[in-house]
Amino acid sequence: MAEYDDKLSVALPEALRQQFAEVERRLWRVESTVAVGGVAGGLMVSFLALFISDRIWDTPGWLRLTLLLCGLALAALAAIVWGRRWVWQRRDLRSLAN
Repeated sequence: MAEYDDKLSVALPEALRQQFAEVERRLWRVESTVAVGGVAGGLMVSFLALFISDRIWDTPGWLRLTLLLCGLALAALAAIVWGRRWVWQRRDLRSLAN
């Protein structure tokens, strides 16, 4: 039965297609904002940790590098999640409807 559902093609009314397009635009805007916030947040958290560490003691180079790499990793993770959803594995109408 599931194979039959996948092969079934139904033409949607134009009004419903426009509603799906509007939902997709809003979802793109929200998820893009979250991704930009994730990138900025990851970098700010690592900078804040370094700033606090510098105030407490003379931060060694290995810890500075570790904090930088952690911040970049968080920023890259946010960018990769956004790219997976909107570039590489873009959602179809069925997944938007869910």
